[in-house]
Amino acid sequence: MLEIVSGTIIGELGPTMRGKLYHNDRPQTEWIFGNYDEEVREAALGIIGKMKTDLGPEYARLYPAGLELRIWDN
Repeated sequence: MLEIVSGTIIGELGPTMRGKLYHNDRPQTEWIFGNYDEEVREAALGIIGKMKTDLGPEYARLYPAGLELRIWDN
């Protein structure tokens, strides 16, 4: 038996944006997800803050120009 259903999805479908931090065109993180680009940026800043804490002065040596955030629409 085949049942044909039509309707409208109501509610959130999950994150609609994703991003990664890059250094010299090489990804440095896993995907960062968010519902809009500002949310991805905020999450990326949190990751960078943790990297700075974990690496200490080594962060400045490894990433002298910082990291680049690239964001895509899903």
